[in-house]
Amino acid sequence: MGVYYSIKRIIHVKKTKTLGVLDELKNFITPLSKEDRENLKENILKHGCREPLVLWKERNLIVDGHNRYSICTEIGVPFEVVEYSFDSIDDVKEFMVANQFARRNLHPYEKVELVLKIKPILDRMAKENQSLAGSGKKVKKRVNTLHLLAEKTGLSHDSIHKACYINKNGDDDLKALLRSGKVTISAAYTRLKKVSEGGLAKSLIAPPFSILDTRQGYWQDRKRWWKDKIGDSGETRENTLIKSSLSSIVGGASVFDPVLAEILCTWFGKKGFKVFDCFAGDTVFGYVSGKVGMDFTGIELREEQVALNNERVKKDGLKARYINDDALNMDKHIKNNSMDMFFTCPPYADLEKYSDLKEDISNMDHDGFFEVYKKCLTNTYSKLKENRFAVVVVAEARGPHDSLISLVPKTVDIMVRAGYKFWNEIILVNCVGTLAMRSGGVMKKKRKVGRLHQNVLVFYKGDTSLIKKEFEGALDSFDWEE
Repeated sequence: MGVYYSIKRIIHVKKTKTLGVLDELKNFITPLSKEDRENLKENILKHGCREPLVLWKERNLIVDGHNRYSICTEIGVPFEVVEYSFDSIDDVKEFMVANQFARRNLHPYEKVELVLKIKPILDRMAKENQSLAGSGKKVKKRVNTLHLLAEKTGLSHDSIHKACYINKNGDDDLKALLRSGKVTISAAYTRLKKVSEGGLAKSLIAPPFSILDTRQGYWQDRKRWWKDKIGDSGETRENTLIKSSLSSIVGGASVFDPVLAEILCTWFGKKGFKVFDCFAGDTVFGYVSGKVGMDFTGIELREEQVALNNERVKKDGLKARYINDDALNMDKHIKNNSMDMFFTCPPYADLEKYSDLKEDISNMDHDGFFEVYKKCLTNTYSKLKENRFAVVVVAEARGPHDSLISLVPKTVDIMVRAGYKFWNEIILVNCVGTLAMRSGGVMKKKRKVGRLHQNVLVFYKGDTSLIKKEFEGALDSFDWEE
């Protein structure tokens, strides 16, 4: 980045004095977070204020060091200043931007954000350049604002264009990811364009087909974004899993896919709807449904998981709550005809054992599992309002003699017998993971194929001719996360 400002002279270092603070300059650079300010305060208490503050000599105003000045005056620590002369406040701002570039290891979007703070100055520079060229006077080269922004940041014109679009249209969460370097400018721009201009792509998240492919790039990008936000890695189960075939696929305790959660809320819910889950498990569905504007209630048997889930959703102020109880006690917590959507991803029998609690259906034999499973799913029907959807995500499991236990068809049978209409069957294709290494041996020994999918079973309670009326405008009702 070039030097824009003009330093007339540097004055000798002075001892502590009262300095002026101009809000326009104080707020020009993104302020420290509460945590970063506390860390700086601890450092100053321990080591003193080692770096001099920069002062605008002519106006006795702080140019660099507002946080250090505030802390030093608060705790009574002396500081030093270096006085610079500037011709104008524009010179000061150019200096502040250049100073940040020299001091910090910035991610590309942070560079653009900083330089955009002096965009009015660059606009004038570009306009003056073009006026000179237009009047026939010699200029070194013709420039415009985009050219100057690219020159000062070291980024391409295309990256600058995309970053400017994000700066104007992106939300705070997306910008925070860019500042952290977890998302590239190009990826963030693509997401934002889809949301802003993508029609069905905006509101449906994925094509509304009977196969959902989690291996696609857009899915994986979105999944990483949600995982960074939610932070649930199944840690409450890492030390309690007794048996897990799923963990060999996902690399630890299984955690529900947040993109699938977002899709299900989008396709079969509506902003403001009350949604419940009697086998709640991890934080994901409650967090995602709350984030898109729904009101979630989950029942979960494991006390430690409930505590962690409630901590996560409370931290972000979401309308979501987890209740520590047995799914069989649903009547204590969910009133009849009070809910707008039912969702669950129950234990796949004993494919993954979640705890050693005797009430845990993943810890029961298959007869016991299906007895409790049937009671719980059947009871959901009375809790749901008329003309609403229910979704159950399951996959087949094998019994003691390695034969399939028919979990999928039995789930459909239970739900239909309860009164639901079987409305959609969706296949969720998983990433291969370690399946490629394991499936060959199993095929040779037992002629068993590796399972690469889960079943998303969608049911409806009520008059299907009223779906359009009941869900009119639903796809446009959500607070989209991108």
